[in-house]
Amino acid sequence: MMELIERYIYAVTKELPESSKEDVAKELRANIEDMLTDHYEENDVINVLQELGNPWKLAEEYQPNQRYLIGPAYYGKYISVLKLVLSIVLPIMVLVTFLGLLFSNPELNVTTDLSVIIQQVITNGIGVVIEAGLQVALWVTLVFVVLERRLLEKSPVKGLIKSNEGNWSIKDLPHLVPDNKKIKRSSTISSMCWMILTASVLYFQPQLIAIYINLGSEGTSQVIPLLNTERLQHFMPFFLILVLFQMIIFIWKYIVQYWNKALIRVQLVFNILMGGLLVWMLNDSALISADFRNGNAFINNLRNLPESVRNGNNMIIILTILVIVITVWECVSLFIKEKKK
Repeated sequence: MMELIERYIYAVTKELPESSKEDVAKELRANIEDMLTDHYEENDVINVLQELGNPWKLAEEYQPNQRYLIGPAYYGKYISVLKLVLSIVLPIMVLVTFLGLLFSNPELNVTTDLSVIIQQVITNGIGVVIEAGLQVALWVTLVFVVLERRLLEKSPVKGLIKSNEGNWSIKDLPHLVPDNKKIKRSSTISSMCWMILTASVLYFQPQLIAIYINLGSEGTSQVIPLLNTERLQHFMPFFLILVLFQMIIFIWKYIVQYWNKALIRVQLVFNILMGGLLVWMLNDSALISADFRNGNAFINNLRNLPESVRNGNNMIIILTILVIVITVWECVSLFIKEKKK
């Protein structure tokens, strides 16, 4: 009986702002207890909850404002995610612009030419930041449209929305999420930061992925780029599609905050596709720059490693096996999550 009450309260407070969730839960729990008799049974609880009505409609009454841009059930999440992604993307874009200017102009000194660097970052960064902000707003909005109409249409909240105009049933209440299936928001946010940083560097400044060798007392350094930027462009459409795919999954995780079968299966598909793309890229000899393959100074620094490791083909095999092992492990861990009760 208490589970029904907690499920009802969970359904009402799930989409409310964090600042009001606890107060609304306390108030609602007290109201339900007042409506019940001293010696109540399960049928009494069901009658009281039916009398209170559709929990989604009740949640709307607790919302500070009526908003319908994306959809009343997900508008709060949409604004929260949009702010989050902007707060991640914009600083990363400024950082990538700064690093690109710094390493593409080796004559600049961070200490003595700081004002020049800041001026160039501002000049080059304003357009990049504005464009990035508009792109974020566009893609986050599109992601929510896809999620709300496709991937989330069978979620508990969506089910309540669909039954909004008609009668709802106790069976529509969402089940409480066990701790072993919850997704920490901190984990989702950190993964999102890493993904956006990687995608930004690969797309805007791939030359930053290099080996930087200090040449000693002369105070100079040698930069050996790892990737052939022209060849990288052949892989970029596939990579960007997977980045968008992963962003959909991140936002999905951020909204539902627990592992369900649909989310696990979509994440499984992404892991396989990303692992396949990485294996494909690793085994494309044209992707590794000629400067890196012929970088004698770099090879000399690896003399203390075994010959089998320093051999280029062996290194590619080792990295390929590593990618496959990580991909398999990630897939197995998803299967374990799905089997957990």
